[in-house]
Amino acid sequence: MLQSLADTLPVAAARFGTKTALFIGETGISYPDLNERAQRCARGLVRVGVKPGDRVTLYLPNSVEWVIAYYAAAMAGAVVNPVNFLNTTAEVDFIVADCGARFVLTNEERALGLHGDATPIVAGGSATGTINFDALCAPGCDAVTLPEVSAEALALLCYTSGTTGRPKGA
Repeated sequence: MLQSLADTLPVAAARFGTKTALFIGETGISYPDLNERAQRCARGLVRVGVKPGDRVTLYLPNSVEWVIAYYAAAMAGAVVNPVNFLNTTAEVDFIVADCGARFVLTNEERALGLHGDATPIVAGGSATGTINFDALCAPGCDAVTLPEVSAEALALLCYTSGTTGRPKGA
């Protein structure tokens, strides 16, 4: 049976129970805890206007926020657009514009260097004109309904490194 990317974490949480899904240093996060955090964040994304099919760019280093945002965007029905954190903001500006991303999840330093129409969601900061990731994912959005996500819906939009020209989405 086909499942959407949005279903993978809830299914894993049900299947693996309290087993550790992710380690952050010495601290483990269980599958149910990670799933709950991702669902809360997904509701926050829907509340700020993410709709099925919207592109959400992830421009963060490896972190718990990256993992939560990855699954949250999928649960909100968005197309996840992961980009390499080592890319320059100019490279990311091109990718964001090319794929039509409405939101970019990044850190405060990188958010300040981005240009374009996408709204920055900032992990670990709250620069003017941005949405704070922790506030977005805070409890309190339980009334927000998450969309049904089809197994056939586009889930990921990854870009090439652009070694022979501009990066291309695939």
